[in-house]
Amino acid sequence: MKKTVLKFIVLMLVLCLAVSAFVACGNGNGNNNGNNTGNNGGITGDISGENNNGNGNVNEDNDNNQNDNAGGEQNQQPSEPSTPETPNENQNGTNNGDVVGDNDTTDEPSDIPNDKPSDIPNDKPSDIPSDKPSDIPNDEPSDTPENNAHGVVFNSGLTERVEMNKKQAIAKVSRAVVAITITDNTGSVSYGSGVIIDVQRRDSHGQNADGENVFYVLTCHHVIEYKGEIKVYVPDLEGDNYGESDYNEKFCFVGNVGSNFTDTVTLVGGDKTSDIALLKLDITNTGVSSDQIVKASLAPADGYTIAVGEDVFAIGNPSGQLPGSVTVGTIAYINREVSIGDIGKMTLLQLNTDIYHGSSGGALFNLYGEVIGVTNSGSDSYIGIGYAIPYVINKLNGINDNGFINVVTQLLSTYTGQNYGYVIGRNEKLGFSAQEYTTNGGQVKIISLTEGGQAVTKGIAVGDTITHASVAKIVRGEGGEISYDYGEEVAINSLAKLSQLVGSLELGDVITIKLVRSGYYGDNTEYTVSFTAKQFIFCDTGVYPNS
Repeated sequence: MKKTVLKFIVLMLVLCLAVSAFVACGNGNGNNNGNNTGNNGGITGDISGENNNGNGNVNEDNDNNQNDNAGGEQNQQPSEPSTPETPNENQNGTNNGDVVGDNDTTDEPSDIPNDKPSDIPNDKPSDIPSDKPSDIPNDEPSDTPENNAHGVVFNSGLTERVEMNKKQAIAKVSRAVVAITITDNTGSVSYGSGVIIDVQRRDSHGQNADGENVFYVLTCHHVIEYKGEIKVYVPDLEGDNYGESDYNEKFCFVGNVGSNFTDTVTLVGGDKTSDIALLKLDITNTGVSSDQIVKASLAPADGYTIAVGEDVFAIGNPSGQLPGSVTVGTIAYINREVSIGDIGKMTLLQLNTDIYHGSSGGALFNLYGEVIGVTNSGSDSYIGIGYAIPYVINKLNGINDNGFINVVTQLLSTYTGQNYGYVIGRNEKLGFSAQEYTTNGGQVKIISLTEGGQAVTKGIAVGDTITHASVAKIVRGEGGEISYDYGEEVAINSLAKLSQLVGSLELGDVITIKLVRSGYYGDNTEYTVSFTAKQFIFCDTGVYPNS
């Protein structure tokens, strides 16, 4: 197994132009030259409580983009802590703090098509719906045999909270942490970690909807996002074989991310914004019994608050070859704003516990032996700086809480057995990257397209210039009737203006974009396309509840 340390290099300003105004920065994929051979080492970012905004690239690729990246472990590495600087005049605050980089002042891109196309979309936007879009999944899961869960219950085996010393707590939970390998469609192997959590789906009678042989593995989305064959290695009964170079094959469970629902290991759902993913482990017919699997309890959402200085420990799989490794430390900061590679701004727990490559998706525990965080990033520049996704984010509430308890609840509640779970309100991306140029008073040009994305299907081409955009906000009446509140058309001469419109979109809203395409002889052709904000589902099968 080979590994590649994925470095984040800020080459130019990248704004992830999603309907949810997502950000991807720099060389986060680590294999632009096709040389990625395994463990995506880390996505670097900026540690800052301030908006780090500017103009540059709009990167609007889909979360499930099929590219050459080796999937799996990218133990994401925020860069050195930034020092306060005087705001740049070119910076602006319309991108929600998710943009890093400098203005690109290139006069013109060299790859603008010169031939006059025959397939320019019709100028008239014809796809603004007059009723509720049929391709927005219903937020409520259907009550089918594959999805008969009426509730998600955490800590189902918890009876009493007992604080322990570190040795006792580690012994209690160490067998709940798993090692993960992913082999993508190029044959590249990468590594990560996960933790089996004590969570159940309950049916309408309050019973376990899955049976005693089904378990759920919590991990990071970036560990599994490039899909492929997945292997989950669980420590054996004594834990003796877990740390060997050759894992105990009896406790190795195999599946394929995003391809089916019947393997021993299957995807429940993934959410890039929170960097959380959930796997389903069904040990039926594996020769392993349910009493051989250890589940970790989660910290209670009520009655417990993480405190600065609290003793914690993390268990992960450093380098992909050292599963079950423990690091100990304390909580250094709560709700630290950190820019993490192509994910963007995240609110994380800062630890003085080292988090190494290969440990993404591992668990952060308190001395009650409860999972309070999912380790997802560390520092290549400093010793003793690590980060974890908290179980709840205290400053946020409800659907906007990207703590893993809320995200797991939504992924599991919307999972149907015919399609994957999702976080309500995450919008499907438009499928193009754009860049701002200083010529002619400011221009925004398309520089790349996502294969199979919305932009491709609507006829947008590399080199086209975005000139205007407007948003129609969906209005739902009390009787269910649909209408639209049409906003003013805005001239687009900067990424900031485009980003502000895209960032305002909610499910069902429509953004209409006017573009210009240049021909052979300098003749320009104008055309218009419209995008409806749709629910994004990672590995979407196209089968929706109640559809």
